[in-house]
Amino acid sequence: PAGSTIMGDETISEAIKTAREDKNIKAVVFRINSGGGSALASDMMWREVLKTTDPTAGDSANVKPFIATMSDVAGSGGYYIACQADTIVASPGTVTGSIGVIGLRLNFSQLMNRFGITSDLIKKGDYADFGTGNRLISNDERAKVQSSINNVYEKFKDKVRAGRDSSLMAENMDEVAMGRIFPEIVPMMALSYLWLMLWADFKMPLTWRKRLLDWKGKKLTLLNSPALLISLKN
Repeated sequence: PAGSTIMGDETISEAIKTAREDKNIKAVVFRINSGGGSALASDMMWREVLKTTDPTAGDSANVKPFIATMSDVAGSGGYYIACQADTIVASPGTVTGSIGVIGLRLNFSQLMNRFGITSDLIKKGDYADFGTGNRLISNDERAKVQSSINNVYEKFKDKVRAGRDSSLMAENMDEVAMGRIFPEIVPMMALSYLWLMLWADFKMPLTWRKRLLDWKGKKLTLLNSPALLISLKN
């Protein structure tokens, strides 16, 4: 919904899609303030950014400039979404990076034992009770989860390479990936390694993009939306 303060995959994906298909909107400035979250949700939003910036992604008639501008935090899933943007803008105080994946499985077995809570499971399949949380994870289950996490991590790196610098080899990316964050104390490292195009405040991308695309003499209107949309009229 317009003016939403929560960035979710459904609202953001729809906002980007709407902006892409609206002929009155000539560019999208997307403000990110997120430490990440679901890999699937991040990928859904990334897909809409891809379709907005890449003419081979399935919506070539509506490709337009896309600027990702980072607020306080744009890490992990926040950077996942931004990496496909034409330009990434951050401030010296932005915490970004965290190209990594984490998995979590809660185990309540000791807490249940403490209060005398027991459970009986009837299941079909060796892994049907994986998510119950009333027992320790087995070595076989741990290996399968680790394999899944590794797979998502490799896909994350592939998207960063494709969106920022296709010449960067995987072994080089691990030097700055593996979940590492880049806080404000090392802004130039983030600028170099994570391919942030500019250090600037939030308003700067608007004037910069207007000048770059020769929008002189046109009326610039900011539309209230989860993603900041730029509408231009003569």
